Amino acid sequence: MNDRPADPGVSSEPLSPVSLVIPCRAEHVALCRLVVGAIAMRDGLDEDVAADLKVIVTEACNCFLAMSSATHPAPAGTGEAAPAIAGCSLRMDFDSKPGVFAISVFYPGQHGLLSWLEGCEPMSQAGLGLTILKALTSELVEQADDEGAVLRLTRTL
Repeated sequence: MNDRPADPGVSSEPLSPVSLVIPCRAEHVALCRLVVGAIAMRDGLDEDVAADLKVIVTEACNCFLAMSSATHPAPAGTGEAAPAIAGCSLRMDFDSKPGVFAISVFYPGQHGLLSWLEGCEPMSQAGLGLTILKALTSELVEQADDEGAVLRLTRTL
């Protein structure tokens, strides 16, 4: 992982997870990519691993956005965002530990993302997103509660 000598000004204590909350809009996904890339670089992860983590974040966000758009379409001809997207947010937690990088995506008010994705055409944007997530993660688990869904993605390093 990181063969650089320890910086005397940097604590060797593990850093707590980083959380980011973004509006449910595609233009904010780039911010998530920047954050996960910065964490990967901070922790001395290989550039290829950092690139994979950026793809994981992108596809996880895109899957939630695709489901939201499909299940709550915008009123025809209004040019407005879908009701489930307008005013909602995604929370992403990034937790880098020795040997594993975990990403949790919290989406309030939605359930059944994985079952919805598995019902999509394999070559559709959402179906392809699920295929990519399965290929790049060691573990892909969805949990639901009364408040919404949590997609937990783990990448073994």
